[in-house]
Amino acid sequence: MILDRYQILKELGQGACGRTFLAWDFGEPSREHCVIKQFDPKPAIKLSPESRRIALERFQREAPYLKRLSKRNDQIPKLYEFVEESGEFYIIQEWIDGKTLKDEFREEGKFYREEATNVVLSVLSVLIDVHAQGIIHRDIKPDNIILRVQDRKHVLIDFGVVKEIITTITDPYGKSSDSIIVGTPDFMAPEQAIGEPVFSSDLYSLGFTIIFLLTGKLRREIPLFSTGDFRWRQFARGSGRLATVLNKAIRRDYHDRYSSAVEMRDALFADQQIETAMDLISRDRNFEAETAARKAVQLNPGNAEAHYVLAQALHSRYRPGGLTADKEKYVEAEAEALIAVAMKPDNLAHYALLSATQSLQGHDADSKVTDEKHSEIRTQQASVWNCREKIWRQWLPGDRMPDSVFAAYWGLECIPDWELAEVYFQEAVQLDPSNADVNYLWGQAFHRLGCHDEAKAQLNKAKRLDPNTDFALY
Repeated sequence: MILDRYQILKELGQGACGRTFLAWDFGEPSREHCVIKQFDPKPAIKLSPESRRIALERFQREAPYLKRLSKRNDQIPKLYEFVEESGEFYIIQEWIDGKTLKDEFREEGKFYREEATNVVLSVLSVLIDVHAQGIIHRDIKPDNIILRVQDRKHVLIDFGVVKEIITTITDPYGKSSDSIIVGTPDFMAPEQAIGEPVFSSDLYSLGFTIIFLLTGKLRREIPLFSTGDFRWRQFARGSGRLATVLNKAIRRDYHDRYSSAVEMRDALFADQQIETAMDLISRDRNFEAETAARKAVQLNPGNAEAHYVLAQALHSRYRPGGLTADKEKYVEAEAEALIAVAMKPDNLAHYALLSATQSLQGHDADSKVTDEKHSEIRTQQASVWNCREKIWRQWLPGDRMPDSVFAAYWGLECIPDWELAEVYFQEAVQLDPSNADVNYLWGQAFHRLGCHDEAKAQLNKAKRLDPNTDFALY
């Protein structure tokens, strides 16, 4: 019995700062079970009155925020009390019935993209509330996200603020709590590792949490591109546009990440709308595609592909002579294509669409200038186009190009937009990892980007898979 009120049922875990128990609360029948975190100092550490005072003041300052958060957001465990008795410190919290995502991964294996996306959106909804209160979690990882049995919601546990309080107590050197580093190295942002966490530090940790669920790899186990970026997609079952969002979240410099959980959430929503719009355009359902594309632009106006897809939907739906011809709409299509070109001036598809929208309106002079720019960029990207034509020539009229090669072909065409290109290459490898053409196209993409080590590796793999073909980088 603890505090003459809590009956210990079992120990849930033990760490450097103390032990955690599942207990029965006899003083509050309505909640029955609860979690007790007991501070358990090492024998060599003697608690000074000053250490106790700092810890209690810290908790009194932070506890109201945590209590308020847990009341307004049911994906945060309720914090009941923080007490001291006979020289022992205890934190009493709500018990969450469920499994951590680490346990889920251990039992089920790698997550699929859809599952991982659900986790991201669910945790981001919590972080939006947490950050609005000025609190940084500081220890987001698979162990600290529980999938609750009752409603299948993801609950964020073990806030760094609580750990910081306990660490303040255990510190034998009298450091202030502001100088104490809290977190887990494999998920910790660089600035947090030097004691200077910011809100996007949580987004960084969430990014590597999701990458672990997709790949089973911790940060230290993930190889790097020669550019210094993490090369993790090859280990995932599939990541699609989610990968683009995660890659921005895990940028080393926090200035290059999303500035807020809201921005990251909206970027993910926008990518989902882009995927929907592209699928609808392919099925000639352009009215619905326009609606989806507009949502994407609204959610993430800085996404060039959102503007491009909206221009494509408008162009397909409102071109002159069509049943729904509307001059204002294809004027808008040109405007959206112009925005896409301005944002991604090396993307040939953007220029091709812009030229088409200009030509349909009789803007021949503008269309000619756009075509000239298109030709100029195509010349600059000659190696990509030569490679593309080499692959096309292998397939005689009437033959069907394998889906894997087709996906890799589009990946190459996206260069120099590596974020988008890799989506297609990963899809290609998922479809047929032993296809020589797929690996050759991927090597050509690396070569175009200046990643020469990776380019040679993919070229050698293509040669091993098909020794009779004269593959070369150019």
